[in-house]
Amino acid sequence: MPRDPEKRKASNKASRERHKERYLHYLKEYRAIHPEEIKQRETEYYEQNKEHIIERTKQYRQEHPEAELAHLQRLNARRNKLREQILDILGRKCVRCGYDTDVRALQIDHVNGGGSQERKKLVYGIPYYRRILECVQANSGEYQVLCANCNTIKRMEEQEHGKRQRRKETA
Repeated sequence: MPRDPEKRKASNKASRERHKERYLHYLKEYRAIHPEEIKQRETEYYEQNKEHIIERTKQYRQEHPEAELAHLQRLNARRNKLREQILDILGRKCVRCGYDTDVRALQIDHVNGGGSQERKKLVYGIPYYRRILECVQANSGEYQVLCANCNTIKRMEEQEHGKRQRRKETA
Protein backbone atom coordinates (compact mmCIF):
# COMPACT_ATOMS: atom_id res chain seq x y z
CA MET A 1 0.00 0.00 0.00
CA PRO A 2 1.60 3.33 -1.07
CA ARG A 3 2.21 5.93 1.59
CA ASP A 4 0.42 9.25 1.61
CA PRO A 5 2.67 11.88 -0.10
CA GLU A 6 1.88 14.47 2.57
CA LYS A 7 2.90 12.10 5.36
CA ARG A 8 6.09 11.27 3.48
CA LYS A 9 6.94 15.00 3.12
CA ALA A 10 6.35 15.54 6.83
CA SER A 11 8.43 12.50 7.74
CA ASN A 12 11.31 13.61 5.47
CA LYS A 13 11.20 17.12 6.92
CA ALA A 14 11.26 15.75 10.48
CA SER A 15 14.20 13.51 9.58
CA ARG A 16 16.14 16.44 8.12
CA GLU A 17 15.50 18.46 11.28
CA ARG A 18 16.70 15.60 13.52
CA HIS A 19 19.86 15.09 11.46
CA LYS A 20 20.42 18.70 10.45
CA GLU A 21 24.23 18.71 10.64
CA ARG A 22 24.58 15.51 8.64
CA TYR A 23 22.04 16.76 6.09
CA LEU A 24 23.85 20.10 5.66
CA HIS A 25 27.17 18.28 5.24
CA TYR A 26 25.60 16.10 2.54
CA LEU A 27 24.22 19.17 0.73
CA LYS A 28 27.61 20.88 0.84
CA GLU A 29 29.32 17.78 -0.62
CA TYR A 30 26.64 17.41 -3.29
CA ARG A 31 26.97 21.05 -4.34
CA ALA A 32 30.76 20.66 -4.59
CA ILE A 33 30.47 17.56 -6.79
CA HIS A 34 27.59 18.71 -9.06
CA PRO A 35 27.84 22.50 -9.57
CA GLU A 36 26.90 22.41 -13.27
CA GLU A 37 23.75 20.35 -12.70
CA ILE A 38 22.64 22.59 -9.85
CA LYS A 39 23.28 25.74 -11.88
CA GLN A 40 21.29 24.30 -14.80
CA ARG A 41 18.33 23.37 -12.54
CA GLU A 42 18.39 26.80 -10.90
CA THR A 43 18.47 28.52 -14.29
CA GLU A 44 15.60 26.41 -15.62
CA TYR A 45 13.55 27.06 -12.48
CA TYR A 46 14.20 30.80 -12.72
CA GLU A 47 13.21 30.91 -16.40
CA GLN A 48 9.99 28.99 -15.70
CA ASN A 49 9.07 31.18 -12.71
CA LYS A 50 10.73 34.49 -13.59
CA GLU A 51 7.72 36.80 -13.22
CA HIS A 52 6.69 35.27 -9.91
CA ILE A 53 10.24 35.43 -8.50
CA ILE A 54 10.70 39.06 -9.56
CA GLU A 55 7.35 40.08 -8.10
CA ARG A 56 8.00 38.21 -4.85
CA THR A 57 11.44 39.83 -4.56
CA LYS A 58 10.05 43.34 -5.17
CA GLN A 59 7.34 42.81 -2.59
CA TYR A 60 9.82 41.51 -0.01
CA ARG A 61 12.16 44.45 -0.55
CA GLN A 62 9.31 46.93 -0.20
CA GLU A 63 8.27 45.31 3.07
CA HIS A 64 11.86 45.06 4.31
CA PRO A 65 13.85 48.19 3.34
CA GLU A 66 16.80 47.02 5.44
CA ALA A 67 17.04 43.94 3.18
CA GLU A 68 17.13 46.20 0.11
CA LEU A 69 19.95 48.23 1.65
CA ALA A 70 21.88 45.07 2.53
CA HIS A 71 21.35 43.77 -1.02
CA LEU A 72 22.73 46.99 -2.53
CA GLN A 73 25.71 46.88 -0.20
CA ARG A 74 26.46 43.28 -1.28
CA LEU A 75 26.23 44.28 -4.95
CA ASN A 76 28.56 47.24 -4.39
CA ALA A 77 31.03 45.01 -2.56
CA ARG A 78 30.98 42.43 -5.39
CA ARG A 79 31.45 45.12 -8.05
CA ASN A 80 34.29 46.74 -6.07
CA LYS A 81 35.98 43.35 -5.62
CA LEU A 82 35.85 42.73 -9.39
CA ARG A 83 37.22 46.22 -10.05
CA GLU A 84 40.07 45.61 -7.58
CA GLN A 85 40.93 42.32 -9.31
CA ILE A 86 41.03 44.06 -12.68
CA LEU A 87 43.24 46.86 -11.33
CA ASP A 88 45.58 44.31 -9.72
CA ILE A 89 46.06 42.50 -13.03
CA LEU A 90 46.53 45.73 -14.98
CA GLY A 91 49.11 47.13 -12.57
CA ARG A 92 47.23 49.70 -10.44
CA LYS A 93 48.81 52.75 -12.03
CA CYS A 94 48.19 55.05 -14.97
CA VAL A 95 50.02 53.82 -18.07
CA ARG A 96 50.56 57.41 -19.28
CA CYS A 97 51.69 59.39 -16.23
CA GLY A 98 52.31 56.68 -13.61
CA TYR A 99 49.75 58.04 -11.12
CA ASP A 100 49.06 55.48 -8.39
CA THR A 101 48.34 57.53 -5.28
CA ASP A 102 44.55 57.13 -4.99
CA VAL A 103 42.80 54.15 -6.59
CA ARG A 104 39.54 56.12 -6.77
CA ALA A 105 41.07 58.31 -9.49
CA LEU A 106 42.08 55.33 -11.62
CA GLN A 107 39.80 54.31 -14.47
CA ILE A 108 39.65 51.21 -16.64
CA ASP A 109 39.97 52.42 -20.22
CA HIS A 110 39.26 50.70 -23.54
CA VAL A 111 42.53 50.98 -25.46
CA ASN A 112 40.72 51.42 -28.80
CA GLY A 113 37.67 53.28 -27.46
CA GLY A 114 34.12 51.93 -27.65
CA GLY A 115 33.46 51.73 -23.92
CA SER A 116 30.12 53.54 -24.01
CA GLN A 117 28.76 51.21 -26.70
CA GLU A 118 29.89 48.19 -24.67
CA ARG A 119 28.23 49.56 -21.53
CA LYS A 120 24.99 50.06 -23.47
CA LYS A 121 25.01 46.42 -24.63
CA LEU A 122 25.88 45.01 -21.22
CA VAL A 123 24.17 46.24 -18.10
CA TYR A 124 26.69 48.41 -16.32
CA GLY A 125 27.94 46.92 -13.07
CA ILE A 126 28.79 43.35 -12.20
CA PRO A 127 28.22 41.75 -15.66
CA TYR A 128 30.27 44.52 -17.24
CA TYR A 129 33.16 44.08 -14.82
CA ARG A 130 33.01 40.28 -15.21
CA ARG A 131 33.46 40.65 -18.96
CA ILE A 132 36.38 43.03 -18.49
CA LEU A 133 37.97 40.64 -15.97
CA GLU A 134 37.68 37.74 -18.43
CA CYS A 135 39.34 39.81 -21.17
CA VAL A 136 42.09 41.02 -18.84
CA GLN A 137 42.79 37.51 -17.56
CA ALA A 138 43.03 36.33 -21.18
CA ASN A 139 45.63 39.07 -21.89
CA SER A 140 43.49 40.50 -24.69
CA GLY A 141 45.15 43.93 -24.53
CA GLU A 142 41.75 45.65 -24.82
CA TYR A 143 42.01 47.47 -21.50
CA GLN A 144 44.44 49.69 -19.66
CA VAL A 145 44.46 51.78 -16.50
CA LEU A 146 44.43 55.57 -16.83
CA CYS A 147 44.01 58.24 -14.21
CA ALA A 148 40.93 60.42 -14.66
CA ASN A 149 42.96 63.28 -16.17
CA CYS A 150 44.79 61.13 -18.71
CA ASN A 151 41.56 59.35 -19.63
CA THR A 152 39.85 62.68 -20.35
CA ILE A 153 42.83 63.87 -22.39
CA LYS A 154 42.85 60.62 -24.38
CA ARG A 155 39.13 60.93 -25.07
CA MET A 156 39.63 64.45 -26.43
CA GLU A 157 42.73 63.59 -28.46
CA GLU A 158 41.12 60.55 -30.06
CA GLN A 159 37.69 62.18 -30.30
CA GLU A 160 36.04 59.47 -28.23
CA HIS A 161 33.74 61.97 -26.56
CA GLY A 162 29.97 61.71 -26.84
CA LYS A 163 27.42 63.71 -28.82
CA ARG A 164 26.73 66.18 -26.01
CA GLN A 165 30.36 67.34 -25.99
CA ARG A 166 30.47 67.62 -29.80
CA ARG A 167 27.43 69.93 -29.74
CA LYS A 168 29.19 72.21 -27.27
CA GLU A 169 32.28 72.34 -29.50
CA THR A 170 30.26 73.38 -32.58
CA ALA A 171 28.27 76.03 -30.68
